[in-house]
Amino acid sequence: MKVNSHRVVTAAVGVVLALAAAYLLWVTFDFPPGRRREPGPALWPRIVLTLIIVMAGVIAAGALRDKQDRSLIEPGAAAAPFSLMGLMLAYFVVFTPLGYYPATVVFFFAALWTLRVRSWKVLAGVSLGFPLVVHLVFERLLNARFPRGVLEMLVGS
Repeated sequence: MKVNSHRVVTAAVGVVLALAAAYLLWVTFDFPPGRRREPGPALWPRIVLTLIIVMAGVIAAGALRDKQDRSLIEPGAAAAPFSLMGLMLAYFVVFTPLGYYPATVVFFFAALWTLRVRSWKVLAGVSLGFPLVVHLVFERLLNARFPRGVLEMLVGS
């Protein structure tokens, strides 16, 4: 087993993630307790961190059980993370002036294209469906507001 193998690196990442989550779980025991029979502010972080520990353990164990080893970086795939980081930076920059909905549609389309998704049904479904679900849940149901940007000028709302 080579040190730079996919199995070793994946197992190491799983262990490091589990240890980091375990430390943060330990920190939650300093949170103030809830009043009376209320769970208190530590409940949700403890649930999430416990799930992270379990899933990181599953990742590490799966990597160690994997029989086939492959190279750590597949040829041609090295540029994808940098492209996605650039897309996220661009999304951050245009989010407010362009508005949440147009920026999110373009971001999802470009991110999926970068990840080599070529099905137009998937590209359109995710790029349009995610902002639609966010609109229905957060704006309609929870009355949250997102930056309108260009839409505010066009629609006037």
